Amino acid sequence: MSVLTTGLLASGYAWLGFFAGGTAGALVGGFVGLSTSALLHLLVSRAVSGPRGRRPAGPALLGRSTMVRTPGGGSGSVT
Repeated sequence: MSVLTTGLLASGYAWLGFFAGGTAGALVGGFVGLSTSALLHLLVSRAVSGPRGRRPAGPALLGRSTMVRTPGGGSGSVT
């Protein structure tokens, strides 16, 4: 996430906090905005990083195909 996105998210929450509770609300809102941005960054980073470590080998990883043969002679994936 870019710095501009993080700043926009934090300032938006700060503005809402100021509107609802004055200066203290703005400080709390800014903190909530930064926390939300950090959480989103963590979740997106984990989602795109791929699997970690070794996974146990299952039937699909030992060379067996997940494709199913159809009566027409072709093959299609199971959905």
